[in-house]
Amino acid sequence: MLVAADGADAHAIAVRLRPDLVVSDLVMPYRDGFDIVRALREDLTLAHVPIVILSMKDREEDIVRASRWGRTTTW
Repeated sequence: MLVAADGADAHAIAVRLRPDLVVSDLVMPYRDGFDIVRALREDLTLAHVPIVILSMKDREEDIVRASRWGRTTTW
């Protein structure tokens, strides 16, 4: 397991190491979780990687925005 210091670091780690799973918050400095999800889905070598988003953001518009790039389940 690797932990990134911020969103920019998270993206760099994902590009370099090609993880089997990404767990992300939506609120991060430099690159937020929305941007990370979009970037991973647009990268053909990472588009298949499952992404789990854990966040305190629970407004409907945040959930819709995050889900534009993949399947979403909320609890």
